[in-house]
Amino acid sequence: MPHQTLSTRFISFVTALYLGITLIVASYTFLHAQGTPVDCATVVQKMRIAIAQCGEINTNWVCYGETQASVSPVEYRFFRPSDRRPLPVLEDVHTQIDPEEGIVLMNLRASDQWDPVRVILFGDVDVTPDTSQSSLAITMRVENGTLLCNETPSGMVVQTDEGEQSTITINGVPIVVGSTAYITTLPDGRLVVANLEGSVSVNGVPIPPGKQVVVTVTPDGIFVSEPEDSTLPDSAVSQDLVVSLREVTNSNEAPATACTGRIDFDRPFVARNVDPGQECLYEFCIDEETPVSVQMQAVDGNMNPWLDLRLSSTLRLVDFNNDFTEENTDAQLCPKPLAPGCYTIVARTYHNTSAGRFRLKLTKDPLCTPPEPRCEVVKLSGVPMYAEPSETSSLVRMLVESTFAEPLAENETGEWLRVRESRSNGEGWVRLDPHDISCELSARDGTINPASCVGLYPDDPRCGPLPTGDPPLVPTPKPT
Repeated sequence: MPHQTLSTRFISFVTALYLGITLIVASYTFLHAQGTPVDCATVVQKMRIAIAQCGEINTNWVCYGETQASVSPVEYRFFRPSDRRPLPVLEDVHTQIDPEEGIVLMNLRASDQWDPVRVILFGDVDVTPDTSQSSLAITMRVENGTLLCNETPSGMVVQTDEGEQSTITINGVPIVVGSTAYITTLPDGRLVVANLEGSVSVNGVPIPPGKQVVVTVTPDGIFVSEPEDSTLPDSAVSQDLVVSLREVTNSNEAPATACTGRIDFDRPFVARNVDPGQECLYEFCIDEETPVSVQMQAVDGNMNPWLDLRLSSTLRLVDFNNDFTEENTDAQLCPKPLAPGCYTIVARTYHNTSAGRFRLKLTKDPLCTPPEPRCEVVKLSGVPMYAEPSETSSLVRMLVESTFAEPLAENETGEWLRVRESRSNGEGWVRLDPHDISCELSARDGTINPASCVGLYPDDPRCGPLPTGDPPLVPTPKPT
């Protein structure tokens, strides 16, 4: 007989100030037409590659592990493996099913807990964070019942640190995990929760290792079936994830390796050696409109700096820059005077591929000279450059991935961008498609009219002023 709980009280994820979430995205292919899953060894290998791409990542950020996945809004799309995005700016993350399957990894932390909860989603899964209220709830939808491989339906595996216990809420159902659990859904939407290792309970009902329950949510409450034998622990994917998920780390949570905290004006410092994938977070606050300059200089020759400036409360992008000079050793931000509030500087390496030490300086500089705007081809197959803003005009050349170009002007409809290609100095038109080309704040000279407000200045009339009075959001290291 199922267990019945009429109370709908459950523990949700708390505000972004305390919650940390990391997502890693990867993919693999299987035969949809015949409904025949690929060998589990192939799936396991793809998951290991994705975790290696994003094994070092901040909480509350999303990392792209392999090939493609879709997010909304589109301006926060992924371009290549190791790309990272803050979860609070995303409305939806969806792993693709045709022609490739997706994998998403999350690292969660509740307000009253320092220890993380790792979650890896796989198959055709859609995740929507609900930030409409003070707490953050996660809705998961499994949209295809095809097996990825033997005993492995689309779903998620949830894991805590050894010896730790945490509560997460999936689709309104509180699940207490004290090691590793597998969660999927039936075609009618009911949750299936299996205990892969340790202790797991659903709405107060304990599940022994190797067993599973079916959960039904109705207006009258949450109904949990009696535990029964499960085949989910027999999956080679499940068995491997019990071990490989423990490789996901966040160096900024340990005092010895963290590069986070406050940064003061006119007090430059040299940061510790950072590894590829580690993104340093430094916060400052202003109580009046202020002209700001941020300078990042590589101390070690192999580091290629990258700077983001974001609102602390929402992590909305305000400004970003890769290179101030062509030597790839520095980056500089010169946004227009910032509105009062708190801001977070994200200091990292270009594409999260290099490592080393850097020097960071924050000043109030009204005469700061902004870097020249430029665009980068991000489409793997390249982007065609035409003589006129039309695909029927003559082809000038193909711009290969990672080609840089200077943005010159848009056409009247804003669908085409005239650029000067850096390698040949040749000019032409490319489609202004966010999946094809990424431009570094080309709006700064007024000639470009981006479709989105991401990266625009606080006083841009197309977006309105940035909100003020933002509370701090820079995480503090775990206490020793």
